[in-house]
Parts: sequence; structure tokens; C-alpha cells
Amino acid sequence: MAGAANLRLKGSRVHFRRKIPYNLRERFGRSEIVRSLQTRERRTAAARALMVWLQVERVFETVL
Repeated sequence: MAGAANLRLKGSRVHFRRKIPYNLRERFGRSEIVRSLQTRERRTAAARALMVWLQVERVFETVL
């Protein structure tokens, strides 16, 4: 599940970061997904990160 380990501060914004499973990396053409959460606030970022995590999970399930 998404947690503080998935949040990174880049400049003044918090970003979500998630590694792509090895078996899907070739299909995505990269090893991780990074998205800006468009906020500086950690609490807001955590809530948004959970939503992004769930969206990414759905994409992974669809690709499998």
C-alpha cells in the first residue's frame, strides 16, 4: 500500500514514486512511475498518493 516511502519532495512539490514490477517493465519501457501530487502538504499528498496507487494497480492488472 502507498506510504511515506512512496512520497518524495522535488523542489516545492511532493511526488509519488512507484517501481514497476520486473515482468511489466518491458511493456512500460521504464522501471518506475513518478507523478507530481500538486501539493506541498504531506497530509494531502498522502491522500492523493493512495488514489494514484490504486489507479496504478488497476493499470497493472489490466496489462497482465
